[in-house]
Amino acid sequence: MSKLIYLETDDEITDVIDKISKVDEKSVSLVIPRGSTLANSIVNLKLLSKRGKELGKDVALVTNDKIAKNLASQIGLSVFGSVSDAKASVPEPESTREAPPAPLSGEIPAEGSKAAEEIDGVKVHQYNRSAGEAEEAPKAPAKKTEPKIPEVIEAVKDIDEGIGDEDIIPKDAPTEDVGNYKLIKKPMPREEKMRAQHPGKRTEPLFEKIRLSKKRRKLIIGGIIAGAVVLILALLYIVLPKAKATVSVVSEPFTSTADITVNKDASGVDNGNMTIPGKLIGKEEELEKPFAASGQKNIGEKAKGKVTVYNNWGEFPISLPTGTKFSGGGAEFVSTAAVTVPGAQDSYRDANGNLQYHTLGTADVNVEATSVGEQGNIGPSNFTITTIPKVQQTWLTGKSAATMTGGSNNIVKVVADKDLKAAKESTEKELKAKITDEIKAGLAGNEQLLDQAIGENISAESSSDKAGDQVDAFFYKIKIKIEAITFSEDDAKILLLDNAKNQLPQDKEIVSNADEKIKYEVANFDLGKGTITLKGTFDGYIAAKYDISAIKKEIKGRSIKTATNKITAHTGVLSVDITTWPGFLRSLPLIERRINIEFNYGSQ
Repeated sequence: MSKLIYLETDDEITDVIDKISKVDEKSVSLVIPRGSTLANSIVNLKLLSKRGKELGKDVALVTNDKIAKNLASQIGLSVFGSVSDAKASVPEPESTREAPPAPLSGEIPAEGSKAAEEIDGVKVHQYNRSAGEAEEAPKAPAKKTEPKIPEVIEAVKDIDEGIGDEDIIPKDAPTEDVGNYKLIKKPMPREEKMRAQHPGKRTEPLFEKIRLSKKRRKLIIGGIIAGAVVLILALLYIVLPKAKATVSVVSEPFTSTADITVNKDASGVDNGNMTIPGKLIGKEEELEKPFAASGQKNIGEKAKGKVTVYNNWGEFPISLPTGTKFSGGGAEFVSTAAVTVPGAQDSYRDANGNLQYHTLGTADVNVEATSVGEQGNIGPSNFTITTIPKVQQTWLTGKSAATMTGGSNNIVKVVADKDLKAAKESTEKELKAKITDEIKAGLAGNEQLLDQAIGENISAESSSDKAGDQVDAFFYKIKIKIEAITFSEDDAKILLLDNAKNQLPQDKEIVSNADEKIKYEVANFDLGKGTITLKGTFDGYIAAKYDISAIKKEIKGRSIKTATNKITAHTGVLSVDITTWPGFLRSLPLIERRINIEFNYGSQ
């Protein structure tokens, strides 16, 4: 079975021969597409036949083009009428091929043929009216005779339609039948007679001159218009069409890091030292805010009463100073005056041999509660004297015989220590934010101020009331100076991007991607030196680098299929989608700037 090779409309003879040389089969059938001019050239077919024989291939054509069939038959190439015939190896019969064109009926017969006769000394040629008049054959040499007015005899075919004999010759004109023609003897036109009578003199009528001039003018104008239309159509075909190629390309993630120094003394971007210029700015403001006091204080009365002190310590009196503390009954009291308690009397020893007294020394002392409030109004209670040595507290005790009285509550608000601390923090934070926002509002469009690169100094602070003061609210005032270093965000990004590009291989480039990120953070801030150290990171995607201009040159004027194959042959190209305008065009524009190439980058 013959190997079928389907050709493209723009395939050249060298492309076809190359395709034949790559086929292993001996018999090869070339399927000629509609619109291809490859098989309409006898030179192409001769080259095809010759190269096929050198390669040992039996080359045949599959086409319905009449010109291609005729040319193929002249050089001995087989022709198939359809792909199915080619697969079955059934060549088209010779009878169906168009024969070489026969001579036109209007051509002049060879001299000496029956069709060319001389009547009354004048050459008469037979011709078909539709083919036009035949040129007169060369006359045989004639004897010198006196000039006479010749006659012209036309041969008119009987089968002419729409023209009767009466329209051509007078009824009494002599005729003679010769084959399928009638020989008609007609008088010579007036113009011919005048030329014969006055040789070398122009005898063309004025009307004929005008008619020919108008006809020539119309032909010239028509030719100009036709040429202009063709030129305009050609220009439109070249200029108007456009194409868009969407190329899907493999990309891969890429990350690079770098330390950038922002220096207030730098004059410009320094790629070598990874330094960008910064600007030192500062502003000082004061803020006073009111705050509510949250502390509480009881300013009521203290409970009062009388405690009897009992001395079982020994026979010697014991003195207790003012402020001696007595604890008992869930409250604490202090003596309001000094007291001396007499010693014990009538001593004896108990069964265990311990010294005891029958009569204890006693003394009464006035006391008041240490805290204000009703909690000091306790009933009769036993008290421990907490201000004497612990060893005496068992032998020297107190006891109240009546209820303590006079304790009352009166709760009021006071400024607490925590109130002052909270007031400072709140005022400081608000003022710092206010100054920072004002500084940021005055920055240029791409100027950046980072919170970690802001310095703060509290120059003054005060409170209208101190801790413990009885007030419902108080005011806190603070004065702060803010200093910071700003920089151009574009400078930082460009520096990080350039650093990333310097780390790429020569055949790669950074591609635009939605996931591309350039970020940085403050690693160190030195307000005194006026510097910031930024830790920068670039996260993006890279892909193979393509020469768009070279690709356009490669695909311009090509068919969509050929252009697609050429682009996909490049490294890293996943797919290509080509659209043309107008949509019926199957080839790309001849002008490179009318071709637009876009890249879509995706991960592998």
